[in-house]
Amino acid sequence: FILNCDTFTASLVRYIGTDAYIEIPSTIKINNNDYTVTSIFSNAFNNCNTIRSIILPNTISEIKTNAFFGCKNLLSVKIPKSVKYMERHAFFKNDNVKIYCEAETQHIYWDALWNESEAVVFWGINEEKLVVVDKIEYLLDLETSTAILNQSLDYNSETIEIPSAITHNNVDYKVVSIEENAFANSQNLINVKISNTITIIKGGAFKNCVELRN
Repeated sequence: FILNCDTFTASLVRYIGTDAYIEIPSTIKINNNDYTVTSIFSNAFNNCNTIRSIILPNTISEIKTNAFFGCKNLLSVKIPKSVKYMERHAFFKNDNVKIYCEAETQHIYWDALWNESEAVVFWGINEEKLVVVDKIEYLLDLETSTAILNQSLDYNSETIEIPSAITHNNVDYKVVSIEENAFANSQNLINVKISNTITIIKGGAFKNCVELRN
């Protein structure tokens, strides 16, 4: 991070970890001072190929050029409506990513080429609709009480059992489909048990699961 000691804000300059699931903090504490994280710098996640899912806090107002360039295994990014500025190529060369925006429409100050790779974008997706349960990310339909299995965040298990339903905020949601690339590149995965509520499995859902047997 780069710190602004006048405004007590911080900019994420470079991610150096290897986690698959990242939730960027809204604040960081340095020398007993709290700094609000407000921006993602250019190339901050350039070619970070371990990352599959990123959640941004609602303190972020700016995402700069090539911030997520070339993250080839990145499958989902959750963008809060606080993001007022998005520079060009922010998500360039991310072939499989889906972008979930809390805002209902694109902000007027987002660059026209912010999504030049034409990643799939979902608008109006708040924290009630995109949830993680037992290391699996789901997209909820609040009207029909159904859930789409968006992606697995468990990359080490040999066996995964997909539930027939999940519970969120005391409401049960029937799991009805598995998205494309949901388990892609899970190279330790050997066994998958799919519930009988699943009616759709999209293309590439188990792509490159080289050890998958059952």
